[in-house]
Amino acid sequence: MLGKLAAALERRCLLKADHDGPGVALVGIGGWGAANARALLRSRRFRLHGAYDISAPAAAQFAARYGVQAYASYAAVLADARVQAVVLTVPNPLHAEMVEQAARAGKHVFVEKPLASTPALCRELAALCRVQGVILQVGHQVRREPALCALAAQLASGQWGVPLSVYGIRTLRRPPQGWRADPAACPGGSMEQLGLHMIDAMVALFGAPAVVDTWRRNIPYTAEGPEWGHATLAFPGDVLGVIASSFTAPARSHFCVTCTGGMLWTDDFRTLWGRDARRCQKLPVTGPRGDVAQFLAFAACLTEGGTPAVGGEEAATVMEVVTAVASAYRDRHAV
Repeated sequence: MLGKLAAALERRCLLKADHDGPGVALVGIGGWGAANARALLRSRRFRLHGAYDISAPAAAQFAARYGVQAYASYAAVLADARVQAVVLTVPNPLHAEMVEQAARAGKHVFVEKPLASTPALCRELAALCRVQGVILQVGHQVRREPALCALAAQLASGQWGVPLSVYGIRTLRRPPQGWRADPAACPGGSMEQLGLHMIDAMVALFGAPAVVDTWRRNIPYTAEGPEWGHATLAFPGDVLGVIASSFTAPARSHFCVTCTGGMLWTDDFRTLWGRDARRCQKLPVTGPRGDVAQFLAFAACLTEGGTPAVGGEEAATVMEVVTAVASAYRDRHAV
């Protein structure tokens, strides 16, 4: 009850649309789009001009709440000269086309992950945005979560020795339905929706990997029954990476780095634990949540210049792993 009251007070008193900053419009405000809307408003770095959603009533309700415009179409968003950037939170198969349309309209783009389902298309979109002179940022927020940032600082301190391996698992029980059950729309299944968070977090810490081995079952996720993906990766510095994802296991998130001097891990990306030869301890974690931090970074790119930490090329690196899992010849579903 107190949590709901606090959320209602925040929406009424703290989340405002008229902060100084780049003009922005939201495209997609249902589901995760609502979460992105709140995170953008919490950043207090944008002037929100309006929202568009396939559900006109939802867009109208949102617009009335924040005193902004409810756009009748995506074309209307792109035609608004006040809008410098768009935030796209739409189904995966729409990402590439809508990013291209925004770039050709001269709008900067924040788009939810994945940018596209193939590395080649990610790179094409990155090249287009460079040619059009617009910023492209992809919403890989986990690398910005406080615990992941604190983990990176702990590794940089050297007190844990040399990193040896990193393990990440992300699972969420979800039935095969909607666009996620369409092989053309989501060929990477849980690895494309969940595992890529772990991939990008590892890339942020250790650099681009080489794919050593991949396994999959029921990916693409087109039928009832166990679904999972698995990848073994080799990172620079001889760091071994292992990633697992599933749409048929209970919700779980775990990220662990093993070093010569101990282990660092998080189960929620809000808290960080460390264990060495003497003790296990909770380590200090500071900074904004990852969902807000990504919009702070986007605003900084728009106002101060610079390159997003995750643009088209970085998104392509992640999708190299995802597509390797999706194309693995050892599909255990067939055994």
